[in-house]
Amino acid sequence: MQDGRGFEERLLRLARQAASKRTCEDATLTERIMEVHKRSRETYGYPRVHADLHALGVCCGRRRVARLMRKAGIRGCMRAKKKRTTRRDSRATLPQTL
Repeated sequence: MQDGRGFEERLLRLARQAASKRTCEDATLTERIMEVHKRSRETYGYPRVHADLHALGVCCGRRRVARLMRKAGIRGCMRAKKKRTTRRDSRATLPQTL
């Protein structure tokens, strides 16, 4: 009569193999992400990087790309705030057009 540990040990071994397979895939995907990011002059964030990877035929999720970019320290270029060129004069009176 078996004590049931053989099945659990097999499950743990399979889980470790699956995790190592995922980490290998993550490493290759991170390299592809770095290539796309450099090609965009380091301006693309995760949505555009994901779109480029999808166009290249790489099948992965948006959140996975975001997670790998965060882990690798890759960030897209942030847009600057628009400058306001006209300031309203608080002392000016409004015209009586109505």
